[in-house]
Amino acid sequence: MFEALLHFPLGEYYAGLWRAYLCLHLCWGRSPRLMPAVAMRTGEPSWSWSSIAEPCSYIIYLPTIFSERNLDEMEIFRVLEVETTPVGDNFGAISCGKIVGIGPVVDAKIEFRHENDTNALAVGVRVEGSNQVFNVACDICQWKEESDEWAEMQSSDRLVEKETVICVGMLATVHSILSIIHQSTWLVCRKVDGNLKRIGIMTFGTFVPTLNNCFGHELAKYARDETCTLV
Repeated sequence: MFEALLHFPLGEYYAGLWRAYLCLHLCWGRSPRLMPAVAMRTGEPSWSWSSIAEPCSYIIYLPTIFSERNLDEMEIFRVLEVETTPVGDNFGAISCGKIVGIGPVVDAKIEFRHENDTNALAVGVRVEGSNQVFNVACDICQWKEESDEWAEMQSSDRLVEKETVICVGMLATVHSILSIIHQSTWLVCRKVDGNLKRIGIMTFGTFVPTLNNCFGHELAKYARDETCTLV
């Protein structure tokens, strides 16, 4: 089946993602559950949905209005280089992979909130100077420290309160008349050895865009363009 797809203009295949739609395909997230469950990251690279042993979704993390025609206009992250190392054939598991690109990045810190009566934690990020906490859909569910679920997690999957993370802008839709960005999708990453490892995703949208609450509300005004490497 994959060999047949090579006849279509999808470009190269990288760990479950196609080069022609790479920014779009990076905007996956863990499917919401009625009851959270302990999970773990099971492979590399962190930017691929194949790295977690959980059902994933695109629909709830993508801007609501997009088409192949306007996709280039929506990409605020420009991919410069992609590289993967397959274990076997090009469509199977890979041992490592990286994406180098340039786009808007924002430094932030992790904040936790207790979620209902369970040990699960709701995760957000706060940018220094902002009064807002931006909700994050984590790739791996986070749990109260010292809980049974926390003990079952891989140590590398545990986030830490006030930990510094990097938010990287991927997609944004723009009002065709007012040129105001009103919906956007960002990846949230840890910095490891100078590279960025994905830990979650954020999507923002406003029904009535204004200069004060567009592009992820206040998030964009703290952004700087920077070249980064996702691994």
